[in-house]
Amino acid sequence: MTRPVPLRTLEILHSMDLTVVELPTARDGHQVAAALDELLRTSAIAVCVAGTELSAAMGTAWPDAARAALVAACGRHDLPLIDSDLFGELPIGIDHPKPLKAFDEHDRVLHCGSLACVTGTGMSVGWIASGRHRLQMRAARAVHGDLLPALTDQVLTDFLSGDAVDRHLRRLRQHLGRRVRNWREAALACLPPGTSVHHGPLGHQLWVTLPAGTSALELLARARLKGITFVPGAVFTTGKDFDGCLRLSAAHALDERRSAALRLLGELAREAFG
Repeated sequence: MTRPVPLRTLEILHSMDLTVVELPTARDGHQVAAALDELLRTSAIAVCVAGTELSAAMGTAWPDAARAALVAACGRHDLPLIDSDLFGELPIGIDHPKPLKAFDEHDRVLHCGSLACVTGTGMSVGWIASGRHRLQMRAARAVHGDLLPALTDQVLTDFLSGDAVDRHLRRLRQHLGRRVRNWREAALACLPPGTSVHHGPLGHQLWVTLPAGTSALELLARARLKGITFVPGAVFTTGKDFDGCLRLSAAHALDERRSAALRLLGELAREAFG
């Protein structure tokens, strides 16, 4: 898997008692394909999972050449590639990366998308685009049953087939763009000097790297006593590389309550590690 590893994906793999091998990721993503080639010389790998949207959130947006290289590497080894593209409908700017499926000439990429961040609570419906694995996925769905209520199915069908979805997405992208900028500026102003804050071209996630020597897990324990929570970087890896990192969400506007919480979080970080 590319790292940081998507949180829910890591939880699912651990629940299935599967071994997760993380691929080192350079800032431009070029290192991943070479690392995968090297790993497959000595190890039996069942599938490659790429969470490129999370890599982008920490300032490592991959160029098209790196994306194409990873798809080609999986093709050389006949390895399925799962592309977690949960924010594909939410570009912040004009230029945004192509999904891995765009470079897939042999239908080995399973492109996973979702409406969770587009339609809101109660409509968290996802999809998988794959021809090669279509029958296998249909069989698995038949075993697990129809998980989508008929009313929800009809509502989403009407929404996605009409003109309203385009207007909704345009407004949502504009709102998220402003919120991401506001959250980033506030985080840099409130958190200790030496903090870096990155966000990618898609979605609303902010990846915060605290000054050296700061433990996000210890900071989380202190913050919870004050009624504040965040997602620590440690849950996105099986190692310790992201112990000094945390993820913030700009999905909601930075109102006074959230601004006060961010200021308090900065005070706690300074008291504990200043």
